[in-house]
Amino acid sequence: MVAQSPVGDHNHTLATEPYGIMDAMSKEPVHEFDLGASSPADPARSNGPAGPEGRDGSSGPDSRRRSSPGWRTSPWPVVTLAVLLVIGGAAFSPQGGPRHARPPATLWTAQVDTGRSPGLWMLGEHPVVAAAGGLQAVDPSTGEQMWHVPLDDPACTPSGDTLVCVADEGQEAAVVIVDASGGTTAHEFPDADVAARNGADLFVAGSTEDRAWLARVPAGGGAPVWHHQPELPGTGSRFTGITISQGIVTVRTAAEPRENRPTLPFAFAADADSGDTRPAVVRAMGMTIFHGPGDEQDDAPEVLPLPGADLVVDGYPQAGFTANGLVDLPTHTLLHEHHALALYSLGEDVLATGSERWQDETATPDLWLHRVHALTGQQRWRLSVENRPSCPCTRTEDNVVLSASFSDREQFTPTAVALLGVDLRTGQLRWRQPIDTPPEGLAAAEGQVYLLTGGTLTAYADR
Repeated sequence: MVAQSPVGDHNHTLATEPYGIMDAMSKEPVHEFDLGASSPADPARSNGPAGPEGRDGSSGPDSRRRSSPGWRTSPWPVVTLAVLLVIGGAAFSPQGGPRHARPPATLWTAQVDTGRSPGLWMLGEHPVVAAAGGLQAVDPSTGEQMWHVPLDDPACTPSGDTLVCVADEGQEAAVVIVDASGGTTAHEFPDADVAARNGADLFVAGSTEDRAWLARVPAGGGAPVWHHQPELPGTGSRFTGITISQGIVTVRTAAEPRENRPTLPFAFAADADSGDTRPAVVRAMGMTIFHGPGDEQDDAPEVLPLPGADLVVDGYPQAGFTANGLVDLPTHTLLHEHHALALYSLGEDVLATGSERWQDETATPDLWLHRVHALTGQQRWRLSVENRPSCPCTRTEDNVVLSASFSDREQFTPTAVALLGVDLRTGQLRWRQPIDTPPEGLAAAEGQVYLLTGGTLTAYADR
């Protein structure tokens, strides 16, 4: 079923997703800390992010975030949103179905006062979380704070062994590089909202009252390599995220609730080399959102952001994935049509999700995740799943960890259901952790998975 829903002056096409069944949560005892506190809180307060605090919303980030002005209308001639969702069936894989997977052990929880752009990354050997008052590194064994870098409401992106953050706002805004020890290097950058680094250059984006902008700046300083201004006014909200993937720089706001309308982010994108306008594609839990830049760019491929390893395609060094499959990006040549949406790169292989065609008489179609060779489409394994797998996602040495969600035919916004731990070699569903709020951050290392959601940081054993 496809529904048409107006959002501002844009027409958005949304295909809805499924209703799923949430298993009972693990009742194992956990340790809970307030970050920065010297002693654990009462462990009876929470069983993790699906526990009582996660449900009543009292500890969520919204109550602590700064208020922002309302959205403004974009003058782009065409902004199309395609949400690629289907309702997940209760199919089972040869390796064992979704209901056969147990929740992982919960190791500890900690409370986080999140700000405008919650985030979670591995920096060195420590999980690092973005909070309203700065960055906090925590001990992976206990959840206790290891170090704290005071920053005013930062938005950060990973770059190797560092984080690239923008702190403060307006004329006081600065780009701050943070290393694994908590050391910082700051550069003043008025009106900046977000920044990322690719090689030696910084990509910095921001907005004023009347104009959004994106610039590629040499890390050593000097004039910008290029300066991009999309044909739209200021958004009325600060940008909260930036990604560089498959040669495209994408800048986005947070998804903000609007009465009687879908909760969607606003985004624009540019070619990382040239700064030319490109279609913006934003991936969120259960959704892939396409923002078209206008008729003059209709032939440009809508390149999917693809987390994971760099894509390796023999003979095609600039190959990338679109919703149709693998494409040689310079020539727009379709190299292999994939009947599933690529989610995560493993180098020569990708993980992708798809479903059987939805028949009117079928309540829920079969839904699956598989690992395939990017160029040939050769399938390594296929796992039938109960709900739509998507990102936020991460991986450990043995498993990939994906978010799972559902939407019924009346909803536009997916509902969080679970985290899935899937064996990368065999496709077996190793574990399934119920959640009821979307992940704000997901990271993994050394046999542990870390989830930030609803202001709670939780560590799970990856087994």
